[in-house]
Amino acid sequence: MEGCMSNLVKYLLFTTNFLIFVLGIAVFGLGIWVVVDKPSFLDLFEEAQNVAPEITDGFKVEIYTSAVYILLVVSALVVLISFFGCCGAIKENKCMLGTYFTLILALFI
Repeated sequence: MEGCMSNLVKYLLFTTNFLIFVLGIAVFGLGIWVVVDKPSFLDLFEEAQNVAPEITDGFKVEIYTSAVYILLVVSALVVLISFFGCCGAIKENKCMLGTYFTLILALFI
């Protein structure tokens, strides 16, 4: 039973970190898309204002366009941390799991 529980924890940690890794890559890709093709991104908000003007009344998207750089940094950090958790869990590498734990602990402090 002890081997079964350790395998369960191992694969749950791997699966969770893999999902976070994939979502972090998706957010990072979205951030790069916004940086590279900003007019296309701003056109989406203009179309949203045309469809529902009462919801987006007074909303200035230009104020929030610089937030994409913060989004890029945070998503890159999430990808890096989840990579350490994912690889450390599947390989049972104490160094990677220690790095993962330290980075997660630093985030919470």
